[in-house]
Amino acid sequence: MSNKKIIPWAFILIIVVLVLTRLPAIYILPIRSDFFNSHSFARYIIFCLFIYMSVNAKLVKKIISQPLFKIFLVYFVTQALSILNAINISEYLIRFKDLLFIFMFMMVLWNEIDSIKRIFFVIKILFYSSVLSLLFEAVTYFQLQPFSRTIMSLLTDNAYRGVITDSIKNRYFINIFDNTLIPLGFITLQLLKKTLNKVVIFILIFLIVFFAAVSDFRGQFAIALVALFVSILIVKKRAAQGLVLLGVFLLLLLTINSLKYISVNSINRIVDPSPADYETIEGRIFYWKKAMDIGKAFPMFGVGLGNFYEYINNIALRKSTSPENLLNTWTHPHNVFFATLAESGVIGLVSYSIIIIYFFFYDLINFKNKPYQIKLLVVAFWCLFSYSLIYPAVKITYGVLFWSLRVLILKLNHFSVSQNDRSS
Repeated sequence: MSNKKIIPWAFILIIVVLVLTRLPAIYILPIRSDFFNSHSFARYIIFCLFIYMSVNAKLVKKIISQPLFKIFLVYFVTQALSILNAINISEYLIRFKDLLFIFMFMMVLWNEIDSIKRIFFVIKILFYSSVLSLLFEAVTYFQLQPFSRTIMSLLTDNAYRGVITDSIKNRYFINIFDNTLIPLGFITLQLLKKTLNKVVIFILIFLIVFFAAVSDFRGQFAIALVALFVSILIVKKRAAQGLVLLGVFLLLLLTINSLKYISVNSINRIVDPSPADYETIEGRIFYWKKAMDIGKAFPMFGVGLGNFYEYINNIALRKSTSPENLLNTWTHPHNVFFATLAESGVIGLVSYSIIIIYFFFYDLINFKNKPYQIKLLVVAFWCLFSYSLIYPAVKITYGVLFWSLRVLILKLNHFSVSQNDRSS
């Protein structure tokens, strides 16, 4: 499966795209325009690489013949057809633009991942890029001046509103996803030889779990714990013992810290939930019912990507949820299946379900008797997917990670099988 390279430095550009999409969109030029933010530059890079690759028709045909791209194209068509009932065309186009970007990104990434060495390099980049997000989290959470003021000034308008809305509710880091990448830290840990480098990995994992705990998002912390402890079960005992000790220290630190400085955090919301915490669960159920009602009213094609809000009764929503919950909840039902049913109808839901079922059985079949790296990638993928069951999963950061992990799993499994065949 050694494909012809697009251009010698295409792989480096893909790495740049991965880094650019790991944080909320920021302005990287003095011009404050969405045409010149970090996510837009990522799109420009992938678009150019895709166009250059498309010149080779045989290469494109070969990639599209892969099962992953066949099922994705079916899903892509169902999402495109949802425009038929869309009222807010601009919102539809924003979401469709991201979906088109993901398709081109997958094509380019698939072509450039042509060796195990590159797979491990991408894994390390994805995990080490957590340094950027951890710095962002530390500066915004602890309000470290003047860094906090500078970073906030660089955020795009939409990203800024999201951060401010969450901070008003004492919640942070909803679209960072570092916690789902903890298994990649374990892969990186096993690839390193120097003790100092391993200590750095321990520290990064510690910080990821810490910020998940203080984020005030129960789901974030729960996903972090699952990723941490399942990874411990998979890797060697020596690494596991070190992380168990790290986990004990972390819990002690959080206990002390929560008593003295943090009035609200993820642990408190799990151990001692307030009435408002129960209300968020009730709010989700309410929106799921609304999504089902919309799906029944528009069963075939749904109401269009990004148009969930346009088809719901706003007065009913205000009666059912507090203003705080309303700020971030009413544009999305907080579950990928309900959102897909409402926005792209039964055909969209079926096509998406086929993708998830295909991934589930593929991983189930290939999980046993496979290298630990594949197992850890699978854990990371499903931890990320679980995020979409309780939170909106519409950001480009989520899409890039979701499909990157999928490509890495398929490619690493292929190369592992090829090596076993040659050795036998």
